[in-house]
Amino acid sequence: MFREQILLLYFATLHQLLVMFFNDLIISIIAIIYPLFMLNDPVPQHNSILTGELYYHELIYTLNDARFLNAVRMDKPTFFRLLSHLKTTGMLRDSISISAGQKVMILIHALTGHSNRESAERWQHSGSSISAIIHEVVEAMYECTKPSCHITECFGCSKF
Repeated sequence: MFREQILLLYFATLHQLLVMFFNDLIISIIAIIYPLFMLNDPVPQHNSILTGELYYHELIYTLNDARFLNAVRMDKPTFFRLLSHLKTTGMLRDSISISAGQKVMILIHALTGHSNRESAERWQHSGSSISAIIHEVVEAMYECTKPSCHITECFGCSKF
C-alpha cells in the first residue's frame, strides 16, 4: 500500500513537471515565433512630412515665379487657365484626397522624365494611384480634343 502511494505521488509529480515543461516550451516557442510575424507588418513607404498636397500648395503659393516655372514648365496664369479648362470641359474633378491641380502637376512631373516610382515618392502616393491619376488627366485632355471643346476661348488666344 505504501509503495503504491509513493508510485502514485511519483507519477503525479512527474506529470506536473511534464506539464510545466511543456507549458514553458510552448511559451518559449511563442516568444521566439511571435516577433518573426511582427517583422512582416507593412511599413509605410510614403511617409514624408511634405505630402503631395503640401508640395502642391508650396508651389502654388510660392512668390518665386521661376521656381514655379521650373517645376510646372509653365507660368501660373497658364497653369490656372489649363486647370480651369480641364475642370470645365475635360471633366477633371477633385477626388477625396487629391485636388485636380495636383493631378495636373503629377502628369507634368511624369512627362518631364520622372518615373512612376519617382513621382510616387515626390507626390507621396502609391504607384498605382500615380498611374490612375495620369490616365485620368490624359482622358480629360482627350475630352478637350473633341469638336465641342474650344481651347481658344479658354486661353484667350487665336493662335490655337
